[in-house]
Amino acid sequence: MKYLFIDNGVRSVMEMKRHIVSYVEQELFRNEKPPDKTHRRYYPTSMDIRNVMNKIKSTNQAPTDQDDLHNLCDEIKKTNPDHTVIFRPSTLGGDKFLFVYQTPWQRRLLSLYGNEMCLMDATYRTCRYALPLFFLCVRTNVSYCVVASFIPQQEDTASIAEAIEVIKQHNPQWNPRHMMVDFSIAEITALEQSFPGKHWSFKFILYA
Repeated sequence: MKYLFIDNGVRSVMEMKRHIVSYVEQELFRNEKPPDKTHRRYYPTSMDIRNVMNKIKSTNQAPTDQDDLHNLCDEIKKTNPDHTVIFRPSTLGGDKFLFVYQTPWQRRLLSLYGNEMCLMDATYRTCRYALPLFFLCVRTNVSYCVVASFIPQQEDTASIAEAIEVIKQHNPQWNPRHMMVDFSIAEITALEQSFPGKHWSFKFILYA
């Protein structure tokens, strides 16, 4: 199943089930009577397949895609050396995936408008991997604009705080008075750790 999911791009549970049935009946038990369809070892349920696919999605190191991203980051650094491009691949040794990106234009907007209030929001299901994509936004004199983006491997306090620290290093003047975030303990704690001693005024993003 992992081979089908990673190398062949199978994303549908029903499609995966068809591949499994074909493999069991045409490969494992060719010229033999296949097991009963109630045998979940050979004929897993849709829920079994979905759980395995989600586990592969969350733990897959995706070396090929990471290599492609690494090459893309190197290309951006060469053509746009003033852009902030931080990429750390996930490894079997324990390193967690991290990607941070910011343009000089975004740094300028963060400097101009980011010390009053910033909005930090995460989006999901934007790609085939279970990785949260965070946007840091400010309200300008025209509209809200994204001033930095980052993708951690996990949406936990340590991963979010690490990305915020990277943004702080490249924007030393950034010191917002207010933050608008989801009602997420991980996000709130990460901000409190990144700006110690600050009396925060949080505003939460509520969805109807």
